[in-house]
Amino acid sequence: MLPPAEDPIQTTPSPPRTVSLPLPVARPVLTWAILAINLLVFLAMTLAGGSENTDVLVRFGAKVNGRIAAGEYWRFFTPMFIHIGIMHLAFNSYALFALGTEVERLFGNIPFAVLYLLSGAAGVVASFAFNDHLSAGASGAIFGLIGALGYFFARYRNLLGRAGRRQLVNIVLVAAYNLAFGFLYPGVDNHGHLGGLVAGVALGWALCPDYGIVRDVQGTPAQVVNTRTRQRRLLLTLPLLVALVVGAGAAVRAQRDSFAVRMERGADRLDAGDLNGALADFSQAAQARPDSAEAHFMLGYVQFAQQDYAGAASSFEKAVALREDWGEAHWNLALAYVRLGQYQDAARHLQVYLSLVGSDAERREAQRLLGELSQFR
Repeated sequence: MLPPAEDPIQTTPSPPRTVSLPLPVARPVLTWAILAINLLVFLAMTLAGGSENTDVLVRFGAKVNGRIAAGEYWRFFTPMFIHIGIMHLAFNSYALFALGTEVERLFGNIPFAVLYLLSGAAGVVASFAFNDHLSAGASGAIFGLIGALGYFFARYRNLLGRAGRRQLVNIVLVAAYNLAFGFLYPGVDNHGHLGGLVAGVALGWALCPDYGIVRDVQGTPAQVVNTRTRQRRLLLTLPLLVALVVGAGAAVRAQRDSFAVRMERGADRLDAGDLNGALADFSQAAQARPDSAEAHFMLGYVQFAQQDYAGAASSFEKAVALREDWGEAHWNLALAYVRLGQYQDAARHLQVYLSLVGSDAERREAQRLLGELSQFR
């Protein structure tokens, strides 16, 4: 008889050993370089007359729709290095420091530069397409960093565990809060913010690192490496660059004949002494927006300069009908009536002008002209 078989030894397999490996990161040097450039530009603007001075902003490269439509395409990039006032600079500098260093560490130096510049340009393109006002600032580029960082933590939310998911939630909340703030408060260029954010997410997809594990001879995970090559990053970024260029071109074509661009271009032509060109722009602007007192006023100003006093009087009449409390329009209308010999009409608008102006010098000039007109009554 065979001896009874022994029971096999009961063992419990040990759980797999968890290995924590650091992600490959770059040293954030370009973020500091951009911060320095922004500060130097701000100091130069302060010495040139002030960062809140419109003429200084235009000279240094702020987004001005008329200038871009006229061919100054470099203004798609320069606004991201210009800030309007010390608080604007301080807020964006803090945001760039907090977000830029993190994005540059994770994505690498060159991908960070591409992401920052193209997101900033996308923000300017969106602002140019949908916002007529002069604007400047790094906000579009900073929203691009938010978008790229959000994509990174969304992609690796499981790999990075609870901390990664918490970072993703924080980024979504920061983006939502800042966009809501922009919609609630006037003067914030939310179109630029949205343009930068969308571009940042797209570029985050193109430039985000692909992590792979390198194992040692025993098969143990030893190192995390980025397997996304430069060629692949370039291949994925090129279509986005083409889309940005095409979008900018479409915006230029759409804006070239817009009301705001015609007004800006007319003012530039007037400053340059091109009265015929200014007349054409202001005339078309007034036709496009017949409810704009400013368009009729500027048209009348050019007509007066060309000695078309009847046309000037008609344009100034439309301006004062739209804005009855515009003293300068009443003054110019009175001068046009004087040239036409309509002295009673001129005196009537001078009286209105006197009730609106506060300067003693302006009042004395109007009273002098009234005294001269009294002999024709």
